[in-house]
Amino acid sequence: MNEFDIPIDETFPASSQRTIRTASPPEGMLTDFVSAGNVFEQVDELSYDSVYEWFVRSLDEDRAENPLLRPGWDEIWIRYSMARTPDGYFPSDIRTIPVHYRSSTAEHPVIHRDESVWISGPMANTLNAPIEIQLIRTPGRVTVGVYICWNIWMPDGAGYGFVESGVSELLAAGWAFR
Repeated sequence: MNEFDIPIDETFPASSQRTIRTASPPEGMLTDFVSAGNVFEQVDELSYDSVYEWFVRSLDEDRAENPLLRPGWDEIWIRYSMARTPDGYFPSDIRTIPVHYRSSTAEHPVIHRDESVWISGPMANTLNAPIEIQLIRTPGRVTVGVYICWNIWMPDGAGYGFVESGVSELLAAGWAFR
């Protein structure tokens, strides 16, 4: 019987859960997400090409290990991210920002890249990345969930224009709101 109590003649083994990560994440960034059967692979830099090659290789390896396996994906989570802050929002020489969580405050490091200040996460002192993304594939549809976890990028935040720009790019590429 399967999870819907329908009798089945044979079972198809599940593939392993796979995680790709950069070999040199920002200092203090938590990248040790652990799950039973999780297979980690490190790449020099996360880019379109490195992620695409990893995805294809992962499917090929699963198929080689078990020919009965139907390769594919159902869900992809992006739980580690960097998000750019608006120009001038922080002083250009800032090294950490205070992050308030419940009743405590922690100093969260920032990253300087391309003359902009970026925030990455999650770190040991924060529970979430600034922005998390979830892709879910169901028959005939791919749904994208964008979770804004830090108030600077929420509707009243100074970085919300970046979110609006990203949504506009998705709409221009053919995605739709439902």
